[in-house]
Amino acid sequence: VLLHISTHDKKVLDTLKGIDAMGLAVFQGLKGERRLYFGKIRTGEIYSVGIGANGKFIRGSVQLECSVSGIGPRGDDAPRKIRFDRDLMIVNGIAFNYNLQASSEKPETTYVYLRDPSAKTWQLINIQ
Repeated sequence: VLLHISTHDKKVLDTLKGIDAMGLAVFQGLKGERRLYFGKIRTGEIYSVGIGANGKFIRGSVQLECSVSGIGPRGDDAPRKIRFDRDLMIVNGIAFNYNLQASSEKPETTYVYLRDPSAKTWQLINIQ
């Protein structure tokens, strides 16, 4: 479940159920549109959901953006951290084996994607 919680009064403002997420980041497009990006723990896929002007999730706007599954040195990474630098999406992936092993003990891979604004897609350009 994704929760939108008010930092002012700590109340839940919105929820998005049925999502097992790890790694969250907001991307703002050129026209001011905002999307919350999140990685699915069990599949390695990265999805996004639109955020309305009122800050609530836009129903029916969840879409698959890309995936780290099957690529990288292990091929079984989950997106642990997502961040943006202009038209770049930088994803830190770790092997997720359904345990609580400290992340400092897990090897991490960085995936760098470039935004193609005309096609509204992300292209993998580097793996470190």
